[in-house]
Amino acid sequence: MKTKSFVCLHGFGKHPGGRRPGFSAALRRNVEALLGAPVLWREVLWDGLLGSPDSFGTLDLALQTPALVRDFYEGRAGDAVRARVAEAVRAASAEAGGAPVVLVGHSFGAAIAYETLARGLAPEAKSLVMLAPPMGLFNRPEMLAAHAIFGMPERREAAAARGRLGPGAVERIFNAFAAPIQAVAGLPEVKGDRLPDDVSALSLRSPEDWFAEPLGEAFPDVSEREVLPPPGTRGGANHKFYWAAPVVAESVAAAAVAACSHAGEPPATAAELELLSRAAEDSLWSAGQYELDENGDVVGGSIS
Repeated sequence: MKTKSFVCLHGFGKHPGGRRPGFSAALRRNVEALLGAPVLWREVLWDGLLGSPDSFGTLDLALQTPALVRDFYEGRAGDAVRARVAEAVRAASAEAGGAPVVLVGHSFGAAIAYETLARGLAPEAKSLVMLAPPMGLFNRPEMLAAHAIFGMPERREAAAARGRLGPGAVERIFNAFAAPIQAVAGLPEVKGDRLPDDVSALSLRSPEDWFAEPLGEAFPDVSEREVLPPPGTRGGANHKFYWAAPVVAESVAAAAVAACSHAGEPPATAAELELLSRAAEDSLWSAGQYELDENGDVVGGSIS
């Protein structure tokens, strides 16, 4: 049985768990516990090539994001970042004996991962799991401006409760000025170019995460699923909890089992079989040649 192989990308901001080696350690521990075996795990530190906002504050992100997005999608810095990711994916697959790689990206790291695969630069990666991808927000700069000026959604709700703003007033105001805000922000229109036919993609986002709007029809190759943050999570923490969330680890581990199954390697344990069923629920690859019966067992096969 080949070693499961993963490559992880961080997002913007100097927030806990990002932009330093080991940012994905909690996810790795959870994935290994689910698989019951060590995995090959690599991280890509990309902000030295592209740059990143100085903090995770809302205003910093809103002011600095447009230039960074343009640099990534249209500039040479984006080429350098994508090349670094492709190199890491190739090395991970080779070290794992040719096993398919699962690419995991958080926040802007999800945008980087998607674009790298869409351009065909990392063919060894057969599955993509995006945690709070921001591309939906890039296509709604009026919401980015609303968050920057009026703060997090819960602050706007508090203002509305005090009678200062009516329900949805901020969104209506900024929607009315969407076109000029788009011109001022200078954000390129981000659409999901088709992924290779043998790549599956899943987006996980919290409905409380203001930085991760739904991807919608602009990304038809991506399955989307909502995940809930820990109880009591508020503000920016709604954008940071993914690396340590057990439900995220289940989807990431399931992606690896599904990718290996699609490559012709059957589930080796009961835990892997269960994860393969989860992959089907997540709209990742189905059980492929290993059809499951009504009891969840492999039809015409067995597991150890």
